[in-house]
Amino acid sequence: MRREKAKVSEMWYRRWHLAEWCPLIAEQDLTVTKGELELIEISPMEIPANTIPVPLFIMRNACGVVLDLYLRGKPKKIEENRMVSKALFMPVFDGEIRKGDIIGILNIYNVSVGERSRSLIRYLLKTFKGNLVFWKGERILRKEFEVKPFQFKRSLMGRLEPLISAENKELKANEVDTIQIEEIDFPASTIVQPLAGKNHPWGVILDIFSKEPLRMVEEERKVDHVVFLPYKDLKIKKGEPLGMVNVYHVTVLYEPETFILKHGGLFPAKL
Repeated sequence: MRREKAKVSEMWYRRWHLAEWCPLIAEQDLTVTKGELELIEISPMEIPANTIPVPLFIMRNACGVVLDLYLRGKPKKIEENRMVSKALFMPVFDGEIRKGDIIGILNIYNVSVGERSRSLIRYLLKTFKGNLVFWKGERILRKEFEVKPFQFKRSLMGRLEPLISAENKELKANEVDTIQIEEIDFPASTIVQPLAGKNHPWGVILDIFSKEPLRMVEEERKVDHVVFLPYKDLKIKKGEPLGMVNVYHVTVLYEPETFILKHGGLFPAKL
């Protein structure tokens, strides 16, 4: 590990409400234990220049949640391409991660419109497969799922949704746990993103989920639990606010598919 002094100046940018979903797919088999952080190898993924990654809430793997990405070497600027091959994963339940499992999803937002035209080339590449890992009753199941690039436009306006405890529960400091909350219905074609800042005086919400099969963003979804990490021992009371999330409506973009139909013959089948 090295430390270097750097001159940092205030930077302003305009974020376009155009983004792409990028799945994080495990490249190793691993047994995970609740509350023990793991650095998991994932399929190498390029984060293009002039884009910012934002996590997609609602837990995408039955065993836990991705907290961050690991970039080896010196940190790079947003104006540069970044390549990641590892993710920091917090297990919420004991279980197994297998090669090919989808462990999370990122929203990659454009802060420069030119990058979006460049990303159309992804749609000419062969799709790949990953495993959805989800709860069904008290069992964890896997289902192979074909993954392809997916772009969307996010609404300019959103709403704040409070997360209210539906149970009394004792928590221990620095031990990740789940808390039942009042059920929330998310309409079809909405995405959920975390609200930055500490929304509870003694802990932080890492994600939200329910023990029902995963649903597409185009479908209605329900959640009834949060993943909570406390800073100190505490008792959560029923009716206590735990935090908030941002909810935005999205529109799937179909231009890439139209682009392929019109110009696909100009490109080789394999790149």
